[in-house]
Amino acid sequence: MRYSMKGDNFDMKNLKYFGFEMSNPKNFAEWQYVEFNEFEKGLRYGRFCISPLTKDQCELIKTALRQALLTEILCARFTHAKIQNSSNNLMNIVGIEESIPEILHNLSQIRLKGNLEDLASHGPFVAILDLEGPITAMAIDIELPRGLKVVKESHHIATITKPIPLFIELRIEIHSGEWNRETPVPDEEGYSIDATFTPIHKVDSRIQSYSYEGIPFQSLFLDIWSERPTEPLEALLQASNKIRKLFMSVLGAESVDSKELDNGLHFRRFAVYPLTAAQCKWIQTALRQALLTDISGEWNRETRVTDEEGDSIDPTFTPIHKVDSSIQSYEDEGENETFQRLLIGIWTDSQIEPQEALWQASAKILELFLIFLQIEKENKKYLERKLKERAETLDKHRPGPPGWKEGLSLSRGWINQIHRFRDKILFMNAETIWLLTKLKKDYETYKLIGDSILQELRASLNKLKKIQKLQKGYSEQKILVDSIVQEMDAPLNKHKKELSGCQASLTLRKIYISWKEVEIDSFEGTLLSLHEDQERIKTLPQVDVDRALSQKMWDVLEMEELKKESLREENERLRKRREEREKRKHNRKKDVIDS
Repeated sequence: MRYSMKGDNFDMKNLKYFGFEMSNPKNFAEWQYVEFNEFEKGLRYGRFCISPLTKDQCELIKTALRQALLTEILCARFTHAKIQNSSNNLMNIVGIEESIPEILHNLSQIRLKGNLEDLASHGPFVAILDLEGPITAMAIDIELPRGLKVVKESHHIATITKPIPLFIELRIEIHSGEWNRETPVPDEEGYSIDATFTPIHKVDSRIQSYSYEGIPFQSLFLDIWSERPTEPLEALLQASNKIRKLFMSVLGAESVDSKELDNGLHFRRFAVYPLTAAQCKWIQTALRQALLTDISGEWNRETRVTDEEGDSIDPTFTPIHKVDSSIQSYEDEGENETFQRLLIGIWTDSQIEPQEALWQASAKILELFLIFLQIEKENKKYLERKLKERAETLDKHRPGPPGWKEGLSLSRGWINQIHRFRDKILFMNAETIWLLTKLKKDYETYKLIGDSILQELRASLNKLKKIQKLQKGYSEQKILVDSIVQEMDAPLNKHKKELSGCQASLTLRKIYISWKEVEIDSFEGTLLSLHEDQERIKTLPQVDVDRALSQKMWDVLEMEELKKESLREENERLRKRREEREKRKHNRKKDVIDS
């Protein structure tokens, strides 16, 4: 199989570079997790590849995913603080080192985690910070509602330097990147917190062209930068899921107007609601592209048309003559919230009815985003490369290496340490080989489950694409479409039940393998250092050799013990703070009951 590529070169030398394997354009499109990295301040980076695609498919996925990632991924933030000790006329509290703006800023930087999709409809929530000084207030001291946790428990909030109480009532809201707070200003009941709902910092994309046995196709590379606790993979799957749900709702669009025009055109207007402004824009962009580029009737020309002079003519054979849309704002009765209604107008000729075009276009978009319901493509080159590296490590550190006798005659203690580190390397190497073998088996198992579910969904979508052949008349077609949508619920629920979390498990295993490789490299570095020191001290007396060995091992053990002790002390400190927090919460509830 021969591949040729053109375009940008991708420099992926990151240790957590999982690899990229070209796809066969004769297959269904697949996606791959190409690279993952972690940066300071909790920033995460992920690179993904979707392939093989046409140029139009690349553009549609790129646009829809970018909009969904930047506007629809939820995060939880503190948005308001009511501080009992404060006065709106003053910016400082006596006995607290930080000013009120500094406290509010520290609160705005706290990241919360939980099942936000389920919690979003139940908010806003209330949290309490209730402390008595002198003490340093941290994120762990906040009493959070059930289902929410702080990402970094040791996050600093304020330093209480005197024996005074600090009581803050906090409001938590769950929103997406489409919603943002203004700068903090005092009001009658406290202070607004400058909360930014941007779990996704940046989304970049590139389209790379390649050919397979002379067939041109494209790969879409998607780069996502997210902040903790949102992982790039989690964000990608959430965004694609939201797009699928959105276009499932388009299949149920309400017909609000229809006309037969004098020039033989058919017109129908549809309404989709309730939506956000961002969701309206997604549908507008994706539907317009799908309607004007993918809906082309049954005509398919194998040879190009030429004019009298032999120049090729590229006629547009599309039954869609016009697509327009508009957005209306409205409020539901009893709801103190503004929603958007998207109105879509479609003009078609006699080849296809407007509703058939709408359903076909939606079905093609849904089929495209089924890509992300399947487990990522198994990268055989990645697995082969990793297993080869582990085999080389095994050969390199087998018992009885060159230099065994010389080392043994020099110092048994020294050679014992060399073999101690070698045994650690071999143990971790064997563990990594097991993880790679398990990863390969999991890919095969999850793919079998996923493929059967995708076959059911594709069968349902094929019915939608052939709706004009299956049924005539808007009312009858609408009943059939509604039944097809219900039919799709079963495989989607099956996917959620059987494959939910499987992709995250595969990715975590690959990251864990990378961590194991770092450990192996670290031990190999120590082993190399021991060998180098052994050569250097060959001429020294035995007592000096033993002294050097003892000092080296003492330094290593002391460093390890210091790290462990520091971790133990931190865990114990946080455990006590949790107990104190729960005790304060219990006492406050008791006081309310007693009063």
